[in-house]
Amino acid sequence: MTTEKKLDNYIAQRGLKIKYVAEKAEIPYQRLQASLNGTRKLKVDELLSTCAVLEVDPRLFRSDETEVRV
Repeated sequence: MTTEKKLDNYIAQRGLKIKYVAEKAEIPYQRLQASLNGTRKLKVDELLSTCAVLEVDPRLFRSDETEVRV
């Protein structure tokens, strides 16, 4: 599952509106909506500010498709 999809699910499960989260994270609503719908990639700074609003560790949304190399 992608980071964006995990984040979308998290927001929905908590009964929050994307518009509310976008406003609090100071991200344009259309940009966050497009990211959560999968039509654009969520930027790292957008993920961090969204997670700050949600008061959650951004690692929670790490994509299953992410390969970590050391």
